[in-house]
Amino acid sequence: MVRENGRHLRNVRHRFRGHSLADPDELCDPAQFVVLFWQLRRHTMLLESRDPIKALRRYMIENNLAGEPKLKTIEKKIDEVVEDAMDFAR
Repeated sequence: MVRENGRHLRNVRHRFRGHSLADPDELCDPAQFVVLFWQLRRHTMLLESRDPIKALRRYMIENNLAGEPKLKTIEKKIDEVVEDAMDFAR
């Protein structure tokens, strides 16, 4: 959500996977797996369609706040910062 004055941005994210590779995506009874799988798939698709990062990107493009080249430059810089942080953490 972006207010008219542009100073407030609310992001709600959903974890699409477990915390680690050892965590299953969902714990369930094998007999109910098919039903739960499709319920989870629909729910995940709904949450992905509401992704605040993608929504902000669309908002910025639609309101001429930034173009595709500028957003790609920002994403590249973010990737560099994250990579540097990961290297430092190692």
